[in-house]
Amino acid sequence: MTNLTSFAENLTNIYLKKTKPEYLKIHGQFFTPSATSEFMIRQFRNIQNHKNIKILDPGAGIGIFESVFCDFILLNFKKETSNIF
Repeated sequence: MTNLTSFAENLTNIYLKKTKPEYLKIHGQFFTPSATSEFMIRQFRNIQNHKNIKILDPGAGIGIFESVFCDFILLNFKKETSNIF
């Protein structure tokens, strides 16, 4: 995807390399692959018709889902989001 997603994926990879699988299992840690997040986000309908968007991600670990979502908004609605910054 783009910068935010790449950054979150890099953080995930660093964490996974330094963390033993047993620790992940004991603590129930699972990281959603960006491809899965991209699929989920493509299911959203009429998102451009909303001024305020709220996302609940109960896990919200490193933030891959949120990163993919932000990248999606920035790439697909660039004209509408240009006044955000």
